[in-house]
Amino acid sequence: MITSKEAEVIFSSTGKLGVSRRQYGRIYVNGTRYSADPIEVEQNFRRLTAIGEKHQHKIGRSIFRGLVNEAVMQHILDNDLRSCLEVVLPVAEFTGDSSWLVYLARNRSERGLIVSREVMADVISKQKKEIIPPLERVQSTLERGYTFTDRISEDQVSQVYALWGDTFGWQYQEIDNLRRRLGVNRCKDPSERDVWFTAIKDNGTILSIAMAERLSIPTAYGQLDLVESTEWRTRDEYAGNGLMTATVAVLNAQILSDFQDNTNGLPLIYAECNFQSRSDRVGHGARFLIPEQVNAAQILTQNVRVRDGQPLEDTKLRDFTFMYLPIEAIRMYYNPMQTEAIVQLVT
Repeated sequence: MITSKEAEVIFSSTGKLGVSRRQYGRIYVNGTRYSADPIEVEQNFRRLTAIGEKHQHKIGRSIFRGLVNEAVMQHILDNDLRSCLEVVLPVAEFTGDSSWLVYLARNRSERGLIVSREVMADVISKQKKEIIPPLERVQSTLERGYTFTDRISEDQVSQVYALWGDTFGWQYQEIDNLRRRLGVNRCKDPSERDVWFTAIKDNGTILSIAMAERLSIPTAYGQLDLVESTEWRTRDEYAGNGLMTATVAVLNAQILSDFQDNTNGLPLIYAECNFQSRSDRVGHGARFLIPEQVNAAQILTQNVRVRDGQPLEDTKLRDFTFMYLPIEAIRMYYNPMQTEAIVQLVT
């Protein structure tokens, strides 16, 4: 007998507001309020890293994520906290003010990069200039005889588990819980939905999947909806055929369709892309962008484990490139008409 509490538990990527212990030896803080006091932010982050230092046998990575004002941002840049900046994104296009989304992180010394930040920054900056517009990519996928779905049926849980279990660490029950949550979400007002799923199928066989989770964080005057696009996985024998990019494009359209009447405005859809498997290429194809690498490398160092088939030691975690879907890309590729056209193609 599964309790309602157990039915809600999934392998979460976004986490919750406040402090939490996360997979792979992480202590993680999603800011519970807008950060406008530079000294308070510094003291809180130093307290967080002190906990990690005190419990080194359990904690190898300490992270703060939240929205800060200009004064806090400048304070971080002016002292040794700058070396802890992994992600910096001005969010004026989403919030209408001068706030910044920041990730501050400190790893244990042995939890170091696989390759240098400079090498990664150089590699990820070289993306294809010509890309297929998302709607056109989705239509061409359908023309190849594939279909899209936004749900997991009971008899498909094992297929999803085969793709996510060993790769990302999901348990079978967590996937069944996600199936249930998706069902509950379909009964909610679209603006209240907090989890999404997209799969490409060939008849009854799932070929490519992705999901997204929502976390609302405090802004200076309200809330910003962060929506993480995550768990991108294609069956090995179908990799390299554009299916993952099409999957992520449909997922973006689903999310944006549900947010059309949201009082918080458009969401900040982002992805943390595994550098070692170059999933940033998928992000680029779906029109995600890496923020300017001026004040931060936009790379999460040795964040989590992904069994991606790369020739690396199993003990090595992965480094991730932060990408987001800019408002300009939404207007150009995911406007209401295009989004509706894509969503109508999902069965």
